[in-house]
Amino acid sequence: MLTNENIFSSLSFIFVSSLIKYSSNKMRLCSQCSAGKKMVNRDTVGTNTTCDKCSPGFYNDIPGNETCRSCPIGHYQNEEGIPYCIGCIPGKYQTEEGKKECVKCSSGRKFNSSVTVGISAFNCLACDKGQYQTKEGSISCIDCVPGKYAASFGTIKCDDCNDDEYQPK
Repeated sequence: MLTNENIFSSLSFIFVSSLIKYSSNKMRLCSQCSAGKKMVNRDTVGTNTTCDKCSPGFYNDIPGNETCRSCPIGHYQNEEGIPYCIGCIPGKYQTEEGKKECVKCSSGRKFNSSVTVGISAFNCLACDKGQYQTKEGSISCIDCVPGKYAASFGTIKCDDCNDDEYQPK
């Protein structure tokens, strides 16, 4: 007799069995490596096959894949066994694939706020004349206070005006 319970049970088995292989007597035979891991020592019988976590800088978002992929430019992954990469936050960038951290914009620079993911050092803009920034990884520059100036772009400090000069604000 066909009941809702029988139908649900059959559908559950079909769904699960698409991920896990079973023998005719319903004993579990094989399974896939989960996302964040890759298959190693694969052989045709499967007795030596194991799963290893993806290394930092790499990810695997598809269960059963045999390899981990490099995190793309502008992204990083600093943990092992994670199925995704993380985009560099404002104030940081990454120009290479497969990295476990992002690089901070240098002092005297600010992150370009019109960019969503930092993929280049060019995403870090020099502070304008009259501004400075002492910290790395900043998203803004600081205006020089009256009596001080920054005569060039990308300055990390403001200089004092000479005694016979002033900096209006």
